[in-house]
Amino acid sequence: MHMKMMLVPIQAPNRITRRDRYLIELRRMGLDPGGIGWSDGLDRDALQELEMIVAWVRRWRATGGDRLRMARQGFFQPPVAPAADPENDWRRFVRWLRGSKGCA
Repeated sequence: MHMKMMLVPIQAPNRITRRDRYLIELRRMGLDPGGIGWSDGLDRDALQELEMIVAWVRRWRATGGDRLRMARQGFFQPPVAPAADPENDWRRFVRWLRGSKGCA
């Protein structure tokens, strides 16, 4: 089942949560974290997974998609769920990024 990401309504005006900032950043790149298995939620685990996805996307862009440079910088296995084998996860992550605008 594929769920659409939704921003959480906020009480205070002009206050955007970290979760919302990450989702907005990914949306601007045309990326839906659900495409690599992220389960939307308001709990700490969902936020940590989202932070990891954003870190991977930023590193991918900073290195020009150089897998060896990313590995040297500590980015070994992409944040896809469920994790299979590393090669398959990399292919899935790259396909997800290339399906976006301005990322790959």
